[in-house]
Amino acid sequence: MRKAMAIAALSLAPSPAAMGADTALRPGMWESEARFTSVQGNGPHAKATKALVGQPRVRKECATAAELDPAKRFAEIRTAGCTTSVFVVAGGKINIAGQCRKGVRAQTTRIVGTYTPTTYSTATTTSLADGGTATFTDKGRRIGNCSDEG
Repeated sequence: MRKAMAIAALSLAPSPAAMGADTALRPGMWESEARFTSVQGNGPHAKATKALVGQPRVRKECATAAELDPAKRFAEIRTAGCTTSVFVVAGGKINIAGQCRKGVRAQTTRIVGTYTPTTYSTATTTSLADGGTATFTDKGRRIGNCSDEG
């Protein structure tokens, strides 16, 4: 579950190198809010995750163009033991499907969303280690330039 959450938390998208300048996310200070919207299943992972449904996780981060590069943002889903069957981050659309295998257990993740230079919104559905599924959203917006204060 932690890996799936990390993948979703990385759902900021494209860089100027990967996109036309008119659709790339702009570097600067970003504020985002992630939250679980539903959890199916009765195993221990599902039960623990159900307690998080509806609770927002708000974060702010100063992001450079390099940090917004999808090769870095989605690196975890492309590591050993993980494959992507779909990886499209272009033209204001995000569509990613992947599977990570740990022993005999396979975890599938699907991320769909949209973005503009100053906003993004994704919905992720992932399988949990105990056979359940979780869905969560991540929405963000650029709130300005990064300050020298960090």
